[in-house]
Amino acid sequence: MAQSDHIDAMTLRDYWRVVWLRRYWVIAIVVVCTSVAFGRQIVQSPTYVATAQLMYSPPPTLSNGVVVSPDLSRLSFEVQNVVSTVGTPAVRQRAAKALGRDATVSYSISATPAVPSSSSSATGTGVQTVVDITAEAGSPAVAARVANAYAQTIIQLRKETQQQSWRTAEQIVQLSLDSQSKQSPDYATLQQQLRNLQIAEASATGDFEIIVPATPPASPASPKPLKWALFGFVAGLFLGVVAAFVVNQFDTHVRSPEAAAGLLKMPLLAQLGKISAKSLDREPLYVLGAPSGPPAEAIRKLRANLEFSNVDGELRSLFLTSAWQGEGKTTLACNLSVALAEAGSKVVLVDGDLRRPRVHTYFGLKNALGVSSVLTGKTTLEDTLRPVLVGRRSATAGDVRGPAHGQHKLSVLTSGLVPPNPGEIIASNRFRELIARLQSEFDIVMVDAPALLPVGDAATMARFVDGLVFLVNLDKARRSSLHAAASQVSQMPCRKLGVVTIGKLSELGYGHGYYGQYTRGERDELAASRVTVLGSGEASYE
Repeated sequence: MAQSDHIDAMTLRDYWRVVWLRRYWVIAIVVVCTSVAFGRQIVQSPTYVATAQLMYSPPPTLSNGVVVSPDLSRLSFEVQNVVSTVGTPAVRQRAAKALGRDATVSYSISATPAVPSSSSSATGTGVQTVVDITAEAGSPAVAARVANAYAQTIIQLRKETQQQSWRTAEQIVQLSLDSQSKQSPDYATLQQQLRNLQIAEASATGDFEIIVPATPPASPASPKPLKWALFGFVAGLFLGVVAAFVVNQFDTHVRSPEAAAGLLKMPLLAQLGKISAKSLDREPLYVLGAPSGPPAEAIRKLRANLEFSNVDGELRSLFLTSAWQGEGKTTLACNLSVALAEAGSKVVLVDGDLRRPRVHTYFGLKNALGVSSVLTGKTTLEDTLRPVLVGRRSATAGDVRGPAHGQHKLSVLTSGLVPPNPGEIIASNRFRELIARLQSEFDIVMVDAPALLPVGDAATMARFVDGLVFLVNLDKARRSSLHAAASQVSQMPCRKLGVVTIGKLSELGYGHGYYGQYTRGERDELAASRVTVLGSGEASYE
């Protein structure tokens, strides 16, 4: 996927790739969150919830013989009064007496206005007139008794409060009545008021009634392990995805071939997988040693992709480089050269790494003469080129058979002795002329170049060759390194053919194979056992 500097161009597939790359983070967080949510519910004791419903129903008010609708603000006030007083000490003490022994059981009580969908709350005014008295306890029967006890207690306390108000008014009227004589014109009026107050006291109801008594619930309200496990799963999935993107922002590794190609701003030319070092030690030139194996097939697919890049025939030379040493470019250069030669091309492999040459070890050749000796005039090119027979030993006849009846199809120009000034030699006109001469004599000139970032040899070499193939070892690549390499590659005058990756394969498929690292000593021993020097410098791979 594109990295942080290309985040604005990310697609859904790129986002999915980030999540898939960090899938173990996501899975771990999901498992932890789900387990915690489920575990907390499992260890909890069951809790049962019962609800009793109270409805505000004041007596009708008459005004001049006409029933007057209740004041809306009064309705809302009375409902909120019940909600706020349900947990007061006065209510609790009275309810505890009603509960008796159940009062010693642990429980909780709350009151809330009922949901508007309740049929009993429809007043036509939009004002809620029903209150839910909810009790939670460890027993279904206790929860129901607690809810009903509190509902009845609230009604009783409100009734007593109203009666006390009427009695107080009665006392005031009675005092006035006692101060009047029976012949007074106000005496009869006061008597009527006193009778009205006594009637109101006797008919006080508290203005609330239980419309739905609480019943023992059939199942506990909590714990709900499956419900909370699902919640934990969803929360864990969300946190896991967030963690995946956070970790990805701080991760300097290059995790996919597409990411490497995106950072270098070049097409993905091929993907090569990995095999163990031991397997590669047995077959360093696996295109010949194991021609039917996946590594050889991957190299041939890479060869085909390069041929598609050269449909016009203008690509006569190319060089292979990487960000750092030890990523496997020499192994790739040698096997790719052999594969090109097998296809009938006249190929010369040049070891352009005059600092840490390795090509000669693959073919078991001596390195006393090579590029450095030719450029300094100590030897001629004809005397230094090493023709190699590209063929495999027959299992029956024991002869060497190449793709063109034993003709030399691959020539190797080793580096020669390491000079004191390799950078100046690579930048010289003589090296330019050497590459130009090889281009005129061979179909393909393959140059194994030094790593790009440590030294400037590869950048200099880009002026003399036609194309560049950049190798990225995903086990070693870092974003910062590829950013730095991309900056240099963008300024090179040669064609940027593409990126070849070693390591993790993507699902897209660009020549899948296997690749690996190995020790120099084991490689030298294997190469020497497989290559026979013929005459003055000729070699035959068996």
